[in-house]
Amino acid sequence: MTFKEMCCLKGINRCMMEKVIRITPSARPFGGDISLPQGIPDQKWRKMSSQLTPEEVTSAAERIVGAYSAMDEDVYFSSFDPQATFLFHATPERLTSREDYRVQWRIWVSEGWKVIGCHSSDPFIQIYGTTAVFSHSVATTTEERGQRAVTEERETIVFTRAGSGGIMAVHEHLSLNTF
Repeated sequence: MTFKEMCCLKGINRCMMEKVIRITPSARPFGGDISLPQGIPDQKWRKMSSQLTPEEVTSAAERIVGAYSAMDEDVYFSSFDPQATFLFHATPERLTSREDYRVQWRIWVSEGWKVIGCHSSDPFIQIYGTTAVFSHSVATTTEERGQRAVTEERETIVFTRAGSGGIMAVHEHLSLNTF
């Protein structure tokens, strides 16, 4: 199925389709190529918009995973917009702000929970103008009350261009990998 056919099936009109940069699972920086709007060279496209780049998305995701793995609360939470939302399999409700998540994080830590390590694999990036969807598999080793556990999960993080020109996460969804 071509990209155009896929867009039509998903209800993306031609105007939107031409503004989308699609990254395949084997795409840069992981190898492969990027589909850009026809007739516009890569560098010109990036200069004429505030388009996110695969490198920016990868860097932002690595910052989040690295800070989480190191339990660097300040760096980790500064990567999320204050109005970001979070869906986790370990919490019964949606967390509707960065502060809600920080409160939950501190409860977990006060109960003896800590991250020992976190490994990201199988990244997939989709870029839609100033917004990007990053999904990956993640294996996290945690410790709680002296007991270590490894959790295999799938995670999706939605990034957007921030007013300052940086990139912020605005949504995170984490689910158990049962496959």
